[in-house]
This record gives sequence, C-alpha cells and structure tokens, in this order.
Amino acid sequence: MAYVTVEQLKHHLRIEVTADDDYLAGLEKVAEVAIANELGQNLALYTRKGALPSPLCHAIKLLVGDLYNNRESVAFAAPHEVPRSLHYLLQPYRKYDVGTSAAVLANSFNLSFNQSFS
Repeated sequence: MAYVTVEQLKHHLRIEVTADDDYLAGLEKVAEVAIANELGQNLALYTRKGALPSPLCHAIKLLVGDLYNNRESVAFAAPHEVPRSLHYLLQPYRKYDVGTSAAVLANSFNLSFNQSFS
C-alpha cells in the first residue's frame, strides 16, 4: 500500500514533470520496506484509519528524496547525514528487543552514552 502518493512526493521533491512518476512510485515502495525493516515491524501496525503518522510519512519522503537524488551506490562528493532527520523521525516508532541496553539506544541517535545521559 502506498502511504505517500506520487503527487505528494513530487511536491516534496519540487518535481513538475511526469516522466519520473513510475520511478517515484517504485521508490516509495522501496522506502516503505526499508523503513519497516529499520523499525522491525510492518508499517500497517502503525496505521490509524489507513494512514501512517505524519513523522513516518515524512520519513518515507526523505528516503525517497535521498534515493531519487543519489541513484548510484558511489558519491563523488563528501555527503553527510543531516542531524535529526530520518533516524530522528523513526526513533519513537522503533521496536526494540527486550534487554536492549541504554548504550545501544543512545547509539541509535548517533550520540555517545555520556552525551545522551548527562
């Protein structure tokens, strides 16, 4: 199920042409699977009245944008992750196994144990 429409993706990415509509629809499916894998649960478990919470929809848009703009596995520039973006949106929805340590939880936000609990 597409939780984010092609039109919503095009608006987010500022795309006005229709040439990439099928490609964007495919990337939306890929993003859904990747996010479900990251969270450890099917996205359908988060839906209310058939819709995902806004942070998860925005995470799909961010991931599609990244995949759309970086179509190869190698980048020649020196890109870096934008702090408090995709992982920040997914963190509250992540399923952890019983016994997950505080250090593992802190690491998921790319923080050191001392920074996050001081």
